[in-house]
Amino acid sequence: MNLMKKELQKYLVPILIIGMAVCLVAGILIGMKVSGKKAASGKTDASSRLTTIAAAASAAVTQAPDAVSTAAQTAETSSITAASAASTGSSDAQTAAATTASAAASGAQAAGTDTQDAGKDNYDYMAHQPQLPDGVVSTLYGNDGLMQIVCIGDSQYANFKGADGLGALLSHYCKANVFNLGLGGATAAVTPTEGSASASRSGCGVVSAICGDTSPDKVFASEDSYARSIFDSCDFTRTDVFVIAFGVNDYLRNIPLTDDNMRTNVRAYRGALAYMVMKLQNKFPNAQIVVVAPGYCQFFEGGTGAYLGDGNIRKNKRGYTVSDLVDVARNFADNNVGFMDTYELLGINSYNAKEMLLDGIHMTPKGRQLYAQMLSRIIIRSQGYSIGEGVNPDDADWVATRTNG
Repeated sequence: MNLMKKELQKYLVPILIIGMAVCLVAGILIGMKVSGKKAASGKTDASSRLTTIAAAASAAVTQAPDAVSTAAQTAETSSITAASAASTGSSDAQTAAATTASAAASGAQAAGTDTQDAGKDNYDYMAHQPQLPDGVVSTLYGNDGLMQIVCIGDSQYANFKGADGLGALLSHYCKANVFNLGLGGATAAVTPTEGSASASRSGCGVVSAICGDTSPDKVFASEDSYARSIFDSCDFTRTDVFVIAFGVNDYLRNIPLTDDNMRTNVRAYRGALAYMVMKLQNKFPNAQIVVVAPGYCQFFEGGTGAYLGDGNIRKNKRGYTVSDLVDVARNFADNNVGFMDTYELLGINSYNAKEMLLDGIHMTPKGRQLYAQMLSRIIIRSQGYSIGEGVNPDDADWVATRTNG
């Protein structure tokens, strides 16, 4: 009932306006018939004006949605009839008919435009939400959400799906509908055992599926049922921001850092980032992209738990540290790509690691809260809003600050 009521309210005013315009045109035509033909001065100018107005009404009909198309067509017909009749009538009648026809054309145009905007804004997110497993909370803000965010990342996103998970926190802070495509253990790059980006459980593979270049069946594994259901429920054309967040798994799996001979090599970390950004920019040119560097981490020996070092000093088999990997991500970002320096600016370090990290890599609820607030500020600014550095989005009236769009 509520949905029906909203739909009636949405179309009632435009239809009433157009109906009133039609009645006025009819009244003028009757008056003109009684008055008969009079002086022909100004007839040519009025006819030209009315023809233009009639054309505008006709154009409006092509823009009006089905719900108001009948009324808009009536307005168009009335305008054209008025134009024809007034061209042989008196100057006063011509002026009156022109004014009324103009109102009819404007009404049709407004009806089409308003309803188009309403259709654009009234996408029913909740109707598309898949059934969620126990313990998993929705990351959709609802039909009043201010933006749509798609997160392409690793276990920092995939492992925590409760109210304190990154997807839910971003939805809350940004007032956004968030689609969390995080995959546990995923790398940005295509791994040595995978054939290509079109058949890879990596960031490159997920982006290939988003862009329609490969089937999601070739990307999502059986353990990725949640991410797959989110993928299937998402209309990616509505996305305002894509978040790309990988790195630690590339380090742990000894993925090459760069390939100087092929800077877009999807089997190297930098090349994978370049591939994902390029594909998303080409497919969704109006969406913003934010690359998120991996955060501070510590490594321990399996079994004994002996401390091996942190992201500043512990090198993998290819001879680079997590800090080196962060430098690649930082240098990659430019004016067209947002960047979140999680490693340097989030505030997690060797002094508070026990409080902020569960196992040396994955963040605690407090760490995820800081991360989500920092990322939310970057996303909020990318959409034309203003928010101060270090400010909790909950404590700022940023919604009223939009400067564009």
